[in-house]
Amino acid sequence: MSDVIDQTQDPEQLLEDIVQEEKDREFKHEELREKLAQVLLKRRNEAVRYRAGLGIETQWAEDQAYYEGEEDGSRVGFYKGMTIGSPLIAKPKNDFKSKVFLNITRPYVETASSKVIEVLSPVDDRAFSIVPSPIPFAVMGGQEMRGTAIPPEAPPAMGTMVDQNGQPAAPQQIQQQQADKSVEEKLRIAAKGAERWIDDALQECGYNSELRRLVDDSARIGTGVMRGPIPTVRTSRKVEGGQLIMVEEIVPESKCISAWNAFPDPACGDDIHKGQYFIEHDNLTEKQVRELMMAPGYIPAAIEKVLEEGPKESAITALVQAPHDAQEQSAKRFHIWYYHGFLSVDDVVAMGCDCGEIEGGVAAVITIINDTPVKAHLAPLSGGRYPYEFMCWQRTAGSPWGIGVARQIRACQSILNATVRSMMENAGLSSGPQIILGRGSIIPADGSWVITPRKVWLLKPDADIPDVTKAFNAVQIPSIQQELLETVNFVLKMAENVTGLPILLQGQQGPTGVPETVGGMQILVANASGLLRRMARIFDDSITKPHVTAYYEWMMEFGEDDSIKGDFQVVPRGSSALVIKDMRATFLVQVVPQLIANPNFGIDPARYFKEVARLNGLDPTDVQFTEAELRTLMSQPPPVDPRVQVAQIRTEGDLKTTEMELTTEQARIARDIDRDTMYVQAENERTKTTSATKMAELELRRELAMLDYANKNQLTIEQIKAKLATEGAKMDLQRELAQFGHISAQEARVSEAKLGTQQAVVEKAVEQVATPAVEPPGRAPNGQGFAL
Repeated sequence: MSDVIDQTQDPEQLLEDIVQEEKDREFKHEELREKLAQVLLKRRNEAVRYRAGLGIETQWAEDQAYYEGEEDGSRVGFYKGMTIGSPLIAKPKNDFKSKVFLNITRPYVETASSKVIEVLSPVDDRAFSIVPSPIPFAVMGGQEMRGTAIPPEAPPAMGTMVDQNGQPAAPQQIQQQQADKSVEEKLRIAAKGAERWIDDALQECGYNSELRRLVDDSARIGTGVMRGPIPTVRTSRKVEGGQLIMVEEIVPESKCISAWNAFPDPACGDDIHKGQYFIEHDNLTEKQVRELMMAPGYIPAAIEKVLEEGPKESAITALVQAPHDAQEQSAKRFHIWYYHGFLSVDDVVAMGCDCGEIEGGVAAVITIINDTPVKAHLAPLSGGRYPYEFMCWQRTAGSPWGIGVARQIRACQSILNATVRSMMENAGLSSGPQIILGRGSIIPADGSWVITPRKVWLLKPDADIPDVTKAFNAVQIPSIQQELLETVNFVLKMAENVTGLPILLQGQQGPTGVPETVGGMQILVANASGLLRRMARIFDDSITKPHVTAYYEWMMEFGEDDSIKGDFQVVPRGSSALVIKDMRATFLVQVVPQLIANPNFGIDPARYFKEVARLNGLDPTDVQFTEAELRTLMSQPPPVDPRVQVAQIRTEGDLKTTEMELTTEQARIARDIDRDTMYVQAENERTKTTSATKMAELELRRELAMLDYANKNQLTIEQIKAKLATEGAKMDLQRELAQFGHISAQEARVSEAKLGTQQAVVEKAVEQVATPAVEPPGRAPNGQGFAL
């Protein structure tokens, strides 16, 4: 359209000129779009045919089949060189051949991916950090801030500051050092803010789950592809003033795509970013294509043309079809292609994309459905770097594609299958004998040649064999199970060597056991984890550093918070996380407990507990007091010294123990007294009873003796009693006389000489009054009748 409009021109003619000019421009853009489509389709076809000719797709299909425990033909039969509807070539059946598939590919692949993801995606830490560059630079609050080279050690907090020569620093130098330190501290804080911003963006897009898919693909088929950051619309919800408000914003997003959908430039070599373009393939349903008509940036006329054509199939689409994709005609979907590369500004403008004041070439993304370009937009990042990163489990020279664990172990898996199948076949053959029959000499009695128990066989009359055993024999097939088992053990050992995954890393114990010492075990574990460290370094170089750097560039270009922008660097930490984690665990568990009691080290027990809890996968807040509970505890009086409490508890315990012992002793004494009293009373009662019984018995005997004596001497009872009284008096007199000889002078109240004279007179004058019935043998002492 002309910049100057003739005011004298007819308005209708002017309108016609404007419409015609729009048509001419649209026609010109249509021609440019057709030419652009031809160029892009040519590059697409080259990339698809080149990858198909590499044989990498056949390798992926074979690895996937072995991972799923299937033979090659079941999944690779539909593949390059065969049309879509071609039937599989059936092999002759052999019912006696073993078809067992002892799958060791899946355990090795899953073990490798799970162990690597533990290091690459820690649950309690980030796999990267953002730090200021050695000489940082930033613009904060409109003020330019430049730092000096950050010293490795901070200056001493106390004492005189010195310069580089070790001399006391001048006041100007001190002020400059303090200013530099302030700038560097602000830059460190800004770097931490950038780190949190990037981590939040990754968490919002589910980066950890996509990372697990990436590692799984890399371990299974050798290559994992991560796409991002890609702009996407995210809807946030919040409540203001009692109303629900929905806010849409454009945020970066990362997603793991299948290696089957990635087509780099054939000339890229082993780095896709060296290529001129990169193409991603995907499939859409008709519903998804219709929804694109309302999306910004898409050309409605191109979308309508695609819908009229319907899903188109061609030789190229047959080549990109993965074996696991659905092949039913009713499941046909539209093929969509995303072309990333450098194009001329005119081509991009013809696609309806505003390039502003950019001239020459520009990094753009073209969306193609079937063979029709439907959208164009500038690359999200100004650098033009493709938003794709490849992770190869094992790199191959000159190719961006790698080799996975399934390919590494493929030879071992094939040998194991053949050996195990031979074992099964040999077990079947050797389980029973081979029967040899002479059909011309014997016949079965029932007419059936089937071998059954207790079967009767008849020898033909015309048989020329005299011995029936010559016509009937059984041959046993030898069993070679032990030899085949040794081959199986050899294959399993080779599987550890070719994959670098020792059996210890798989959670099992080797045939030689584990070392008995802690040091030996640590060395064994360190050697076993060598694969993890190697894969962590590969991941850091291939994914973490470039991918997080892309997010950092996104933040610098589109981020709204200028306070976290600056000259920063991305430091991946996956390669050192395994070693650092072990060293950290050892230090926290073995060293810190010995230092925590010393106040000179200033170790906070609460923080130490948090670190130990995180080290063991526990959230400290789950078991710690809340702030309100802490305030309540702090408001209470301080607790008593534990040593005092221990002494009080010990004293109270001793008192209670003494009281219990005293009570027990008193109860025991009372019990003993009661028991003794009862015993004495019982004894007294028994003695009284016994005495009364004895007295009664003696009285009875006395009466019987008196009766017997009376009967024998013809005396009466009165006579006997009188005689007994006389004899009793004599005995009393005799006892008194005998006692008189033993009385002392004091008892007699006389002198010793007078007492002796009286006793001699008495002993001489007094004779023995009574003679006892029983007297000891021998002679009694002088002056005594019998011994007392």
